[in-house]
Amino acid sequence: MSHATYRWFTLKDAQNEDDAKHIAIHEVWEEGIHGKVWDSALVMVHVIQTMARDNHFLPYIQGKHVVDLSAGTGLLGLCALHQGRPEKVTVTELDEAVPLIKSNVALNLGRYASRIQVMALSWGDKAAAAACGPADLILASDVLYESEFFEVLVQSLADLCSEKGRIYIGYKRRGLSIDDETRFWTLCEQHFAVTLLNDHPDDPDHRLVPELASQVGVKLYRLLRP
Repeated sequence: MSHATYRWFTLKDAQNEDDAKHIAIHEVWEEGIHGKVWDSALVMVHVIQTMARDNHFLPYIQGKHVVDLSAGTGLLGLCALHQGRPEKVTVTELDEAVPLIKSNVALNLGRYASRIQVMALSWGDKAAAAACGPADLILASDVLYESEFFEVLVQSLADLCSEKGRIYIGYKRRGLSIDDETRFWTLCEQHFAVTLLNDHPDDPDHRLVPELASQVGVKLYRLLRP
């Protein structure tokens, strides 16, 4: 029997908090990792909302090309579209995960589904990254789960990120060792300046870290071109 559920997310309007937008997400747990909404994605929803509401962070997302990398259900891409007034939103996943994302986009946008570009992208695929186009803002949650894919994941981040782009990764430790984590961030440092925002209260971007992050054990990393 298939374990399929729908989750309802209520997002306060960035300009009028008395108004609200709603996102319905279809989860299919039998599809594996990409078939459900994980804790890091819930934290990243708060990150997007803060970007949309705070004038300091609004330039990160408004009028920008936002990429939801390895998007799972597509929640972050839908949230970015609804909240941040980006110029363009691209949602990427493996081939087998694309149908679920497209169904969630259609569920929420109907005939306006073309407002989000949904595309298959395997990490390390330079042609797919080029087709996606350079991203001003890359959002990723729970993409660190298999250490054998670290090199190709970092390559895709480097291929997708524009020269002045920003990357935010929500990460919750599940099966990786500390050595695995260190190796991944060291690989990232070959291309980016990496900051664990939870541990840097003096960094302006620390305000992007919601209280929920500490409650559910999620770390928020920022990657910038050096």
